[in-house]
Amino acid sequence: MHIRKSLVAALLFVAASGCTGSTPPAKSTDGGATASGTADGKQAECDAIAVKFKEIDDAVKGSKGVAGGRLLVPALEKLSRDFQAAPMKTPGLDKATVELVAQADIFTSRMKQLTPIFDEIEKINDGLMKWQEKLGKAADDFDAACSKAPPGECDKLGPHLTKMPHLEGDQYAEFAKDIETYQASTANVTVKDAPLDASFKSLVSVLAEAILPMRRLAELRKEPKKLDLEADTLKAKFNAVREMCGMPVR
Repeated sequence: MHIRKSLVAALLFVAASGCTGSTPPAKSTDGGATASGTADGKQAECDAIAVKFKEIDDAVKGSKGVAGGRLLVPALEKLSRDFQAAPMKTPGLDKATVELVAQADIFTSRMKQLTPIFDEIEKINDGLMKWQEKLGKAADDFDAACSKAPPGECDKLGPHLTKMPHLEGDQYAEFAKDIETYQASTANVTVKDAPLDASFKSLVSVLAEAILPMRRLAELRKEPKKLDLEADTLKAKFNAVREMCGMPVR
């Protein structure tokens, strides 16, 4: 009787990664005035902006999980420094890039404040990945004990095995509650075959090891969501510049 379940410890991907996408070469949509009084001046600035946005895109593409999401911070900081060192001169574009820099600074500041949260999330995720492996081994041990037990002994545990929580997704608070409920429901379950009984109790015990970290992870995951407003505003600032330069908005 095989009881291995699909156990997924999903990693947080910072919502801010949705701020950018791949950036094609800029195309000017109008012949508006520039610092030199020509459309060529605006086109040159938009081409430079496209290069800067490409660096942001590359940071997003390299992002994986919590740690990867933080790659966006140095990329945004560089973008801010670049615009401050060489401000745009095209009317309209100058103001839009100043606003983009201001919002990027706000966003990166908030990201840095959440560094301890990200570190703890990453640590818990790593722990849950190891727990997943440990649980898989406990399930294999149970299967082995079940195959060696006297006829009918393993079948007695069937109803309890079918009620084992199915953990798939990232609803960690619910997972923790389901595991705790399951642990309580099997507290007095026993079978006569000692090895089988021990392996079942071990399986439930290992399963229950995830209760506290999952509850903590559920709480921690609420914090990065507070960045959603800043991330949406930053995305809008990026799109304002894109639109002025004839780039596709995101």
